[in-house]
Amino acid sequence: MKSIKLLLNQKWVKDFFSQKVPRYFPGNQLIDCRIKPLKVYLDYKSVVVKYNLEVSDEKNNISEKEVIGKAERINDRFLKSKKENGILVDYSITNFLYERGLSNILAKPFDYIPSLNLYINEFITGYFLQELSMKHKDREFLEKIPAIVDSLKKVHKIKVQKKDRIIVKNKKQEEKEWQKGLKLVRQYYPSAIDEVTLWVKKCRTLRNRNKKYFNVDSYKMTHGDFYSRNILINDGRIKLIDFSSSSLHDPLNDVGNFLINTELMFEYDFHDSYRQLMENLKDIFLKNYFSKPATEEQEFKINYFILTNLIRIIAFAAMSEGNKKIPSQSIVVMDKLMKIGEEKYNNL
Repeated sequence: MKSIKLLLNQKWVKDFFSQKVPRYFPGNQLIDCRIKPLKVYLDYKSVVVKYNLEVSDEKNNISEKEVIGKAERINDRFLKSKKENGILVDYSITNFLYERGLSNILAKPFDYIPSLNLYINEFITGYFLQELSMKHKDREFLEKIPAIVDSLKKVHKIKVQKKDRIIVKNKKQEEKEWQKGLKLVRQYYPSAIDEVTLWVKKCRTLRNRNKKYFNVDSYKMTHGDFYSRNILINDGRIKLIDFSSSSLHDPLNDVGNFLINTELMFEYDFHDSYRQLMENLKDIFLKNYFSKPATEEQEFKINYFILTNLIRIIAFAAMSEGNKKIPSQSIVVMDKLMKIGEEKYNNL
């Protein structure tokens, strides 16, 4: 596998897009390009780069095209495994949904380059939904919910056949995620391991006790990581990005994930009023998602997925905070997450 540092090399990038522009933008040729790194993780383990491409068409009209390149360095043995390769899953699922009529809510997928584990897609102007919360624009945030729910429902309505080979997130996959989460907590925040283990045991018990609620035959196409950082507002329209965790799964997992991530964000941005704000948001979200009041089963599964997603968030937060050399900061963040986790555990 080639080093993804090439994605920041001006000569290589220009040569690469000289070949690719005529295919990405038919009738155009590359004149020049500019490189803007957006994210570089852990000594180039993964990068996100924006490319501003100056192009000319057959009539010599000059214009600018913007694309995003996302790449991640992974072990060669994982390159053939769609389940282990989030970059490839992101490209494959976005392309799958784009071809099935969801182009209006997606960034156009251009290409996947296996040798770099590189996904290239359209750059979308606009802002993340999260920014409305950060700027304390709660009314504007709530006003976006109906359109956001409508976009999510479009994903959930996509028909999937066996030949499409979409990953199925079944009980075995869920157990694997729990074990990974417990391992991270044990390593980076061991004082919480007993409590988090208790939460996982309760989730296992509830899943086994309510098997009829988790029928694989009722699974649908899901985003997998549906929250405000993966929702873009583009000229008032909703665009969904990052399908790297997408799978065939219970669609209410997306609902639970959005609700818990939003609650954590609101708790920080609207500390004094976040509970009332969450009640309002949940009411708007569910009224727009369901055509009638949620059933007992649906309420149960939403609360179940709120806790399972919170366990995942806590595990990765433990790793992230544990790698910082500021113990006090780690304690503040993790203690807050654990307090909310205890509340969700008691409510389930």
